[in-house]
Amino acid sequence: CMITLLVPLALFRRHLLHIERRDWWRFALLGALGFALGSLFINVAIQRTNAATAATLQYLCPAITYAWGLARRSERFDWWKVLAVGLSIVGCTLTTGVLTGSFLFDLWGVLAGVASATTFAFITIFGKTFAPRYNPLAYSGYVFLAMSVALASITPLRDLVALTESPKLFALVVANSVFFGAVPTVLYFESLKWISATAVTIVLSFEIVVVSVLGWLYLGEHLSIAQMIGAVMVISAVILIERSAEDPNAGSSPDPVAPA
Repeated sequence: CMITLLVPLALFRRHLLHIERRDWWRFALLGALGFALGSLFINVAIQRTNAATAATLQYLCPAITYAWGLARRSERFDWWKVLAVGLSIVGCTLTTGVLTGSFLFDLWGVLAGVASATTFAFITIFGKTFAPRYNPLAYSGYVFLAMSVALASITPLRDLVALTESPKLFALVVANSVFFGAVPTVLYFESLKWISATAVTIVLSFEIVVVSVLGWLYLGEHLSIAQMIGAVMVISAVILIERSAEDPNAGSSPDPVAPA
């Protein structure tokens, strides 16, 4: 991801790669503590529980983000947002199908899932404090650079070597990194410039609806009534958060730019 983003900028738009000295530690913290640690947490959650349980816990992120924003006064209390957050969480819970018996409780797995959601809330809130100062391509590239260094330092060398020994596997990893890593991350950081942190996390919860519909269309997966209701609730949450943004008497106060 970092090569895909940083190399073209270095060749054609080098000025966009400039980082203010005060922000070096912020990029390192966001990539190493945020993305790297978050990916480890979600992997532990999946391994110790299952995909449905881990995904459901991950979608607690909007509530954590909003509570965090209220605590640091970067968000104002707004009933529309409260309703949107509630609809998002309940809707995602129904859509993942976790209530049909697929919920698997493991203390450490559940804690890892909640930690992953908290980490993503941190990424969203902390990232918003200095994202407006940079081009989203450069911003994402530097975050991936910090994440790669952190993950490489704890990944066994034999695993890294094995990846390069299989050209087909290497190409698959690169393609996945670009289309499912770099592109969504660039768009995500760009969105932080325009809407509140809570709104970003709620809109991102629409992902589970897209996944469910694609599974139904192309893989023949069954969509239960509960999952359909959940999808409608998630869509309603996205509409409500937009309603909140348009309400001049509600919404969020601008996040402060991080001090020098």
